Amino acid sequence: MDDSREWKGYIYFHQQDTESLAESGGTYIGFGSFLAYPRDEEKWNILSDAQKEEIRALHEKLSVQLLRETVIPVLEKHGLSVKWKWKGNYNTRSFIGGVEVYNIP
Repeated sequence: MDDSREWKGYIYFHQQDTESLAESGGTYIGFGSFLAYPRDEEKWNILSDAQKEEIRALHEKLSVQLLRETVIPVLEKHGLSVKWKWKGNYNTRSFIGGVEVYNIP
């Protein structure tokens, strides 16, 4: 990761999403937060199962919060829309629409 700023999370889409994006002008995005998990694998490995479960739950909460408070407003600011298909929970990917697709020769 780039240490010049604090990275809070990520969004992504994959090849199948890209194909539907070209056809429909929208795609599903996955999301997550970097804030809950330890950055060091060794620290993760020494945690108890209960501690790991607490971190997973915190990860889900922080990921949804980041999507609601940061990602969605930025997408909307740039003319994209978050469709009704997103149920507001961690286990459902968001659908964004209003994407312009350009063919680059």
